[in-house]
Amino acid sequence: MAKICWFLLVSLVSFAAQALDEVSIEQKLQSLEQALITEPAQTEQLITDLGEQIQEMSDSQRVRYYSQIGIKAILDANYQKSIGSFNLALELAGSLEEKVTIHYFMATAELSVRDYAKSLTHLSVMLQNIDNIDDAHLQVKSYNRLFNAYFQLGAHQEAAEYALLAHRLNAGKDPISHCTSSLFIGLSAFKLGDKAKALSWLNESVEYCGKHQLPLMVAMSHKGTGELLFSQDKFAEALAELKQAEAGYAKIGYQIEIVSVDSMLAQTYAALGRSDDAISYAMKAFDKAGQEEYMDARKRAVRVLADINYLRGNFQQAYDYQQIYLELTETMLSDIAAKSLAFQLAKFDSDEKDRHIHLLEQERGVYVEQRATEHQKQSNLTLLLLVAAAGLMICLIVIILGYTQRGRYKRMAQYDSLTGVMNRSTGFTKAENTYVSVMARHSVMSAIMVDLDAFKAVNDQHGHSTGDWALRMLVDGIKAKLRRMDILVRLSGEEFAIFLPDMPATDAESVAESIRLLVMEMEPRYAEDAFKLTASLGVSVSNEGDLSLDPILARADIALHQAKESGGNQVVVYGRHNQEV
Repeated sequence: MAKICWFLLVSLVSFAAQALDEVSIEQKLQSLEQALITEPAQTEQLITDLGEQIQEMSDSQRVRYYSQIGIKAILDANYQKSIGSFNLALELAGSLEEKVTIHYFMATAELSVRDYAKSLTHLSVMLQNIDNIDDAHLQVKSYNRLFNAYFQLGAHQEAAEYALLAHRLNAGKDPISHCTSSLFIGLSAFKLGDKAKALSWLNESVEYCGKHQLPLMVAMSHKGTGELLFSQDKFAEALAELKQAEAGYAKIGYQIEIVSVDSMLAQTYAALGRSDDAISYAMKAFDKAGQEEYMDARKRAVRVLADINYLRGNFQQAYDYQQIYLELTETMLSDIAAKSLAFQLAKFDSDEKDRHIHLLEQERGVYVEQRATEHQKQSNLTLLLLVAAAGLMICLIVIILGYTQRGRYKRMAQYDSLTGVMNRSTGFTKAENTYVSVMARHSVMSAIMVDLDAFKAVNDQHGHSTGDWALRMLVDGIKAKLRRMDILVRLSGEEFAIFLPDMPATDAESVAESIRLLVMEMEPRYAEDAFKLTASLGVSVSNEGDLSLDPILARADIALHQAKESGGNQVVVYGRHNQEV
């Protein structure tokens, strides 16, 4: 009897210890999940402690543990580690809700390493399963996650629709989801050009997220508000918002956002004329932004450094930073085109699958009907032939539409939609190939940079539609002045580049002067009010040591800046009055 009592006592103690371990693991997992929302920098010890208990965890607890490690790796910009952790979680995931959540985070990580095809595959899995989730709260979280993924892809209209859907479905029930969808609606409205709506939602997000102690969302809201105010030239107000975002991200330790805000602060300080502060923040962003995911911040930082060094007369440094800026711009343009193409091809593929399923269902219906009504074999056979013919016709139409659509996407990726001239990426590629031919025959190539003076005032006073009309008039006029071999490229806004193969500087200067006079003679009107435009132009010609267009274009850009600083409405030829860079 004593042995039996002793055995029961030992078993009871063992069972109690196991139950306490399970409670301890569950409490630590909950603490880890909460810390990632409120204090991500404080999670390392929790992750270490839980790692020592991995063998005691259930599969569901391991899914949560590996998922939290993956989320922390995303915050630390360690995307390969995050993908590995999410793959481990996906292998153990049992419920549909777990799988949908993991596919979202994997889509986010793949986006960050620019593997757009894999990211869209994960999003496709989410979309296929989201309506099968019974829990409305999990559906709301899934819609918010879809917003974030589509927003990073640049599909802002689709992202806005998911944010509004999440906000309506949540209806204020869950504070975290309400805060997230409010922020996302504001960000998407800003990207779609509705700045008044964006500011209203972002202000609500700051207040609501702060009230419910969600520091990451508060920092993101301040950053979005700062970027919006900067776009409206309200630099002092933008600075205040960005400083609050900087403080918020510093507490959280979100590295990629810290670097992004540093670059935006550099821009803002430069706009306020505080060049020392601008350089300080630009160098912080420039020194940290060595990886691909920091490319946008690095581009902003080097533009600030190039402009300030140029204004201070440090022409060599300005030129070096300008070279980095041009390389980053080219890379980002290619990246944007890759995003757009991946998204459009995925969308086209989804439409194709829907059509194919529809055709299969039609054929199955015909087959069932044929088996059920044997006495109508002849009529059913005729019907089947008609359906087959219709299917072939549909396939033919789909193929034709596919080729047409791909051609349209290719043109959209190569030409500026407003003026019809080549965009930067396409124009530079053609100009580089032309320059190789020019060098082969030991000839020269000239470049002209064209920038309309005070064009922002035209948009502000008469509206962007009038400004767009003036740009089309300008392009039509320039084309009439050029030869068939010359290359006209729209760089950005009201800035254009012209490449003139086999043309010396004197002839290029004459072309530039004719364009300047053309702009002065243009008579654009808004209603009954006419207004005048002028242009500044910079001209440069290739040297024997130029191995690419970059130094030619950089010299033309310096000449353009000199024309601007000299009052505008003039042509400046590089090398005639410029100091050699």
